[in-house]
Amino acid sequence: MSFPQSFSSGSFRPDEFEGGLLGRLLVPSHLHSPQAAETIFLTNQAPIGEFFTEEVPLKSVVESEQRTIWQLTEQMDLELNTLFTNLLRVGKRRPYIKKLLFKWFGGCIHANKARGQLAHSIMNHDLLSRSNTPNLAGDGFLSNFTAVLVRLTGPLVTLPEKPPLDKIWPEYATDSCADRTVLPDLRGETRLAPANKIFKKSENAPLVVMNNEDYPLLTELFFLAHAAIRIGWTSLIARHFETGQQLHRSKAPVIFLRRFMRERTARYLEQSTSLSCMSRLKDQLSFAVTTCRFLVKLAKCILDKNSSYSNDTTTSTSESTSFSHGCLSDLPEYLVDNVVELVSYLRRGKDEFLESVEVSSVPLEPLLEFSIIFMNHTGLLTNPHLRARLAEVLESLVPQRDDEAWNTNTSGSGLLNSLHLSFHRREQLMNRDSEITDDPVLSNAVRALLTAFVSIELSPGTGVVGSAGSAADAVIAASSSSTSQNSSRQPDSHLNSSDSQTDTGNNSSSSGGNTATDTQTAAVGFEEKFHYRRPMYACLRYWYGKPLYDVQFKRLENEALAHIDDVNPPLFLQFLSLLVNDAIFLLDEALSLLAQLKQTERERDKRGGKLSSSSDEALFAHTGRLARHHIMLGLDTIATLRRVITLCSQLITHPILVDRVACMLNYFLTRLVGPKQRDLNVRDKAAYGFKPDLMVLEISAIYQILARGSDSAVETDTETIASSSLPSSSESFRRAVVSDERSFTPDLLDQACRVLDRIAAPIDLCNKFAEAVRLIKAELWFARLESFFVANKITNQSTKFSYANSLLPDDVIEQVPDVIFKPDPDSPFDCLKREAIRVTSLTDQQTIDQLLANVELGDNTPSRLKRHMTNLLGNRTVDKRLLYRSWFRRLPQNIQQILAIGDEDVDFDRLADIADRIYERSKTHP
Repeated sequence: MSFPQSFSSGSFRPDEFEGGLLGRLLVPSHLHSPQAAETIFLTNQAPIGEFFTEEVPLKSVVESEQRTIWQLTEQMDLELNTLFTNLLRVGKRRPYIKKLLFKWFGGCIHANKARGQLAHSIMNHDLLSRSNTPNLAGDGFLSNFTAVLVRLTGPLVTLPEKPPLDKIWPEYATDSCADRTVLPDLRGETRLAPANKIFKKSENAPLVVMNNEDYPLLTELFFLAHAAIRIGWTSLIARHFETGQQLHRSKAPVIFLRRFMRERTARYLEQSTSLSCMSRLKDQLSFAVTTCRFLVKLAKCILDKNSSYSNDTTTSTSESTSFSHGCLSDLPEYLVDNVVELVSYLRRGKDEFLESVEVSSVPLEPLLEFSIIFMNHTGLLTNPHLRARLAEVLESLVPQRDDEAWNTNTSGSGLLNSLHLSFHRREQLMNRDSEITDDPVLSNAVRALLTAFVSIELSPGTGVVGSAGSAADAVIAASSSSTSQNSSRQPDSHLNSSDSQTDTGNNSSSSGGNTATDTQTAAVGFEEKFHYRRPMYACLRYWYGKPLYDVQFKRLENEALAHIDDVNPPLFLQFLSLLVNDAIFLLDEALSLLAQLKQTERERDKRGGKLSSSSDEALFAHTGRLARHHIMLGLDTIATLRRVITLCSQLITHPILVDRVACMLNYFLTRLVGPKQRDLNVRDKAAYGFKPDLMVLEISAIYQILARGSDSAVETDTETIASSSLPSSSESFRRAVVSDERSFTPDLLDQACRVLDRIAAPIDLCNKFAEAVRLIKAELWFARLESFFVANKITNQSTKFSYANSLLPDDVIEQVPDVIFKPDPDSPFDCLKREAIRVTSLTDQQTIDQLLANVELGDNTPSRLKRHMTNLLGNRTVDKRLLYRSWFRRLPQNIQQILAIGDEDVDFDRLADIADRIYERSKTHP
């Protein structure tokens, strides 16, 4: 009586499952499918449903109706769970009842499988509306159906101390016998991972399972629940977000807009209420956590087996991870997708849920371990897109929300009865003792994220970057083609690649320099990249400055430098190369789009504020949205690059990358502070998210970090510099900046300094950037001198030294007397160059301190000391306040005490006269 009438023949509609005996129990729901827009516009039907029927919903009314719905839903779920649990108990004594019940479950899932496919195809189309799915079961029925199956999994939801994971047999997903499985489509699903040779079944191996009853009940319920989540939960999430987008982008005529907005608002509130039901959300989260534990257990089994296999051992290194009823490659990949969809929804729609008291007993550690392991070991998850989406799981656990004032928002739904929420649980999860840098899970977090970052960029079905040549060849190829990129290109498709199916064991270790991606990768379009990058950048932003994660970046950089010439480029080199490529493409495209918008705005002004055709207006609006997306992601990219460079500046100044980075910075600084900046002056910068001030700040920060370097002029020992035969990383960058013939001009950095002053940049950044400018200008002076040497074929160090000595300004010569009077016998010119650049970068205070280091008052009067100090400074222009403070520190204590009462802004000469009188009086009256 529960099956459709023509079930045996297969000629039935999927929604006929709602009309049977069991189906009618699952039909009651507040959910209604959205109507097609045409139906709303052409008819004037009354509002559908019992709840949310007001034309203008009030918050108090909405919350009251939500509480009513949740109460009724929890009561119904409890009664349905009791009913189906009793059916399963009867099924133990009468197996045919259990068989029929599971057959009905599987038949309903199979009949409505199209909902799971459509849920992943929504792209601004109402694919899940009733008009597009007329024969599929409704949202309410499938939502209740999913809730029943998830709760029936019992210990997988209640989370006992030791969940019975051994009762879940992965091989069930690959069983081809129709009599032993109730999910006929399960065997044809995409596998989670490629078959591992260690676990590959022999063709002659006997079947462990001989009949349906031999499978543990929990195994069947586990796979049934995940299949139900796919059609009943993820599809509802997709519809919910699609409905929200429709509410924001509707361009219907005003006469129809009110009717459409009223209908869509009611559907949106219904969907939000259903997805926010606390009891169901808790069941879903608990089931997802158990799934993560199960997948991690299988993953560790493979990693341990691979480790043992590579060491020629025959037993696993950990008996706790042994598994005898299948492996990871037996499972469908939608198990991971279900987990990602749930956590992504919580991040976007119910971010406070993970901190609520109701789920305080649900651990978050399995979600963290699952995301890191499956991103880090690419052989465990074949699909690179799904692997990249694991960053969403990681981001949801990060206790930071830079894009919203999360801690000051009210809970809205009234669920948590708290006006001020916190990240307490996630703080404890992600923040460990600063002294601990070898956390077993978090110690691989950065490597895992960068692996996912790299793997989505490369050609589909390929392996590592640069397998056909060295790392240098691969990245130089990237540099040569990066300037020709456009909005339709596939990022970094020019990089070399190799075989896609490398054994998982080759990447099971997180140590060593050869950490390139070892399984399937994929090239993605701009919109996909924007979707993947956002959570990755959020994680990197949070990690920055925390010792546990900073040490991981340094470790990866050291590995990359040690393996820079390997056939397969190291992971960190690939990451930096792709990050630079992205920054070049996104910012260049954004600035080009802004220039187009500026031109179009002029045309609109000539035509009275509107273009000649509606298609031109639509193109103008589309260009604006595209510019906004490029600017947003470009700002995130350049900020991420700045954070990474702050921690790891050695690799970015390696000859492989330094020219590209210098050219990039020069080009964008030219567009932002040079005469061409006028082309970017669109009417409403905020509408496009255009923040030129912020771009200049980020680029200037990168300049000063790389130009000054760790071997900053004020910190570097003179003898160390003189004895070094290789250019430092900062020197390499400065050379690359001044060697850029396309964008660099002598006044470019001065223009940047003026812009920094105009936008009131932080004083520390202004000082450091000014120091970087002095260093680069000194490098430019010597670059021109060396061009003269090349043109005149001057190669002798002594001859170069003589030329430089005669051409350098006197104020520079005076600060390097040791190099002038005692030149280095082997390389006098190189030593002079390094010392001259060093002293050129000194600030006024550092210059004063160096020149007046041995000056004391002695028998002189204070005024004579002042004149002597001024003579030593020569023609140098320094801040008089700095000179006064240096003079003041050299006076006797009694004079300092008297002068300290006054104001240092008083004329310096007058203060010197006052000091003389005090000095003379103290001599006559000691």
